[in-house]
Amino acid sequence: MPIARPTGLYDETLLIARAGEALPTTRPVRIASASDRLIVHFLGLTLLEKVGLRVSDCESKFVGNHLKVLQAVVSGQCELGFLFNETWQGLSAKTQSGLQILEQTRNQQAFHCFCVGPALADRAEEVQAILCSMKDDPQGRRILEDLRFAGFEPVTMDGLHHLNTLVGMSA
Repeated sequence: MPIARPTGLYDETLLIARAGEALPTTRPVRIASASDRLIVHFLGLTLLEKVGLRVSDCESKFVGNHLKVLQAVVSGQCELGFLFNETWQGLSAKTQSGLQILEQTRNQQAFHCFCVGPALADRAEEVQAILCSMKDDPQGRRILEDLRFAGFEPVTMDGLHHLNTLVGMSA
């Protein structure tokens, strides 16, 4: 059960290609993606139309993780790749210089969230309250600083509905 999310942090997807390469004209266009089970892939599918591609013009190659997406694009195994924004931000300037961002999402719909399992379901509100008050506690603030989070906020049903709609539309 999702109960809290990092304040102000969103998962976005970048559509990347090798630096200086034009959008491919041959079909199918091979797109590297970590997995068809991650929101990054679903968000990536929404970018295709923005660059003039149809999903039917593309062939997804699921490579397992975001670093392998980079490898597939750099090596030429795939012309394009869907990359997690945090992965891009963690790359060295040299690695980034060998790639280009063709398009990116900016809709702030997807996010990581803290979940509780069935064993803690009856204490979900208590756990949520602890997480959301960490910013007010000196020890909690230290943990948040280590995580580079401003804090946690409750996950709303509206936010979850947006994610479910996005995944449902793209599947």
